[in-house]
Amino acid sequence: MPSPNTIKTFTEDAYYHVYNRGVEKRRIFEDAEDYKKFLYYLKIYLTPTDILHQQQPLMRTYIVKNNLADEVNLLSFCLMPNHFHLLIHQKNKDGISKLMKQLATAYSMYFNKRYERIGTLFQGVYKAVMVTSDEQLLHLSRYIHLNPIARGVSIQDFQWSSYKSYVNQDGPVWVNTSPILDFFNNQNPNFSYQNFVEKSIETTTNIGQLTLDQSD
Repeated sequence: MPSPNTIKTFTEDAYYHVYNRGVEKRRIFEDAEDYKKFLYYLKIYLTPTDILHQQQPLMRTYIVKNNLADEVNLLSFCLMPNHFHLLIHQKNKDGISKLMKQLATAYSMYFNKRYERIGTLFQGVYKAVMVTSDEQLLHLSRYIHLNPIARGVSIQDFQWSSYKSYVNQDGPVWVNTSPILDFFNNQNPNFSYQNFVEKSIETTTNIGQLTLDQSD
């Protein structure tokens, strides 16, 4: 029987929590260069092509052709030493499949070359859970940004997540914070996203209490 959340029938205009970890729970990020490389691939795949050309006019044509900015939006992310989380809005039914194939292939090739290894880097096929309500969407975003706490790291100081993009509202163009922040700016202007996330830290000592049932 396939593992939960590995059979993916994606639908258009839907939100998904996408995640995976290293094979045998191994580290997939050894140092800052690894984190930066993973984020670099997200940048070139998800930055609108007109902006990408302005920022990097000499980028190879075949890389730009693989750009997926018109097919998926990345709402939030967190990269941990042995796993990652992405919250994605898919505009068409193939966007996530394309993104994850390109991302896994490019990063695995980079990682294996750098560390002189061969074989699979990730633990099988990535997992994906469809978001079915606004409440779940907000909860997932908060859960993703709270991940560093499990390792005793402050989310305000953590470099490898989109949390600062939400708090400072000056993040990269390839992270779309609007679907989440609009809930607070339009519907509840007296309660900020930062309060929504950080108040939950005060009321629990176990990040597991904040997670969804997403066995992998």
